[in-house]
Amino acid sequence: MRKVSERQLDSLGNEIHVPKDMKKLLNLNFLKWLNKTGRIGKYDLPYLYCYTEIFPDYIALDNEPGLYHHTPQTCVSFYNYDNEFDGIHGLYNAIYFGDEKLLTKYKKSIKM
Repeated sequence: MRKVSERQLDSLGNEIHVPKDMKKLLNLNFLKWLNKTGRIGKYDLPYLYCYTEIFPDYIALDNEPGLYHHTPQTCVSFYNYDNEFDGIHGLYNAIYFGDEKLLTKYKKSIKM
């Protein structure tokens, strides 16, 4: 991403250039995760991989925390369409806008 700066005066009256955070200005906070992955394929999609040897035998939904430990190999699915998950204070907006308070809340709810 191109470096963009803004001219400001310091305490001595000298003109200095202060860099702008373009990711924040353009609401591209999710790029901090995408920039860590390689690109693959015709459309340069992120290359996703998983090193796990464990395969899940039960899929629990995000809104049913009582089933998170149904079996020793249970995985949690975030395939929900509701106001809590997709709403203004949901996980999608927490990732998209980089809201650290909401991200911490979701991390704590998943760790159990």
